[in-house]
Amino acid sequence: MKRKHLELNIVFFIAILLVGGIMGCKQDIDQFIPHNGSNPNAIGDIGRFFDKAQEDLSGTKYITSNDDNTIIRTQKGTHFHCTKGIFVNQNGELVAGDVELEILELFTKSEMVKYNRLPIASTKVALDSGGEIMIIARKNGEELKLAPNAKMLITTTNSDANSEMELFYGVNVDEPLAPNNQIFAWEEADQNPDTWDNVNAWEWQDSLTQNWSFGYVFETTQLGWINIDRFLKEPNLELTEVCMDLPNSYDPTNTVAFIVFEEINSVMPLWANADLEMFCQLNIPIDYKVKMVVISEQGDDTYYYAEESVTITKNMILEMTPKLEGFESVISAIENL
Repeated sequence: MKRKHLELNIVFFIAILLVGGIMGCKQDIDQFIPHNGSNPNAIGDIGRFFDKAQEDLSGTKYITSNDDNTIIRTQKGTHFHCTKGIFVNQNGELVAGDVELEILELFTKSEMVKYNRLPIASTKVALDSGGEIMIIARKNGEELKLAPNAKMLITTTNSDANSEMELFYGVNVDEPLAPNNQIFAWEEADQNPDTWDNVNAWEWQDSLTQNWSFGYVFETTQLGWINIDRFLKEPNLELTEVCMDLPNSYDPTNTVAFIVFEEINSVMPLWANADLEMFCQLNIPIDYKVKMVVISEQGDDTYYYAEESVTITKNMILEMTPKLEGFESVISAIENL
């Protein structure tokens, strides 16, 4: 009986080995498995990339007086004319004495990408930007606004200033395909797409140095985010949808994708389309030369990047596979867009 039991045990053991061997010979399949451990940095988060990229793009603070007419001059050559009594608190009450102005200027495509503040209209079409500016006024830590009927004169330098530019204000717009179902976009200050008479492109004189500069001259009736833009108005302009096809591990939590225009100062986002399983954007002008760009943070300070120069064609779908890059390499690539 003992011998019989021994033989049965040996047969059973061999059967287990055979089944295990067969299961172990299954073909390996690469899968992207999100990290669910205790280390949150191991999970890809594109927000961390932007936090790091924006460290050198913080606003500059200046002091002006609400008791006098003053001019703030930035290192980029922009002038902000603050007339006496231009600032009031949120109750509309005049404030006295010194006022702190925080100003951030984004004039290049690389700055717009690093700050993720793109020139897209509230109607979801591309804008050609002459510069994005953030202005925040504070008194003892309290945020201020412009007085009723007050206007702040702003002059910028731009040797290629375009006479079709107009003034836009920053707004939040619902967009089902965008992260959090909302995007930051730009809305015309005059609410009229057929006019562009609130921004002038001409020479202006510095009252301090008496030097002349060429650029944009305009007035704003509000603070916050403002933008000098123009709509693309070429005759017979045809628009199309453009999509980027990425590997499965790239999703809107860890990845952003952009269309960077080569001949105008514009960048458009591509949003994740769950139905198509691609990053897509509508209203892209056909025959424009662009760079398709993708940036991804896959966790633990691990970055992937790719770019490709193409000419937009109807219903374009572009397959891209980003490569592992160091953070500084990604920033260098962005600065050369």
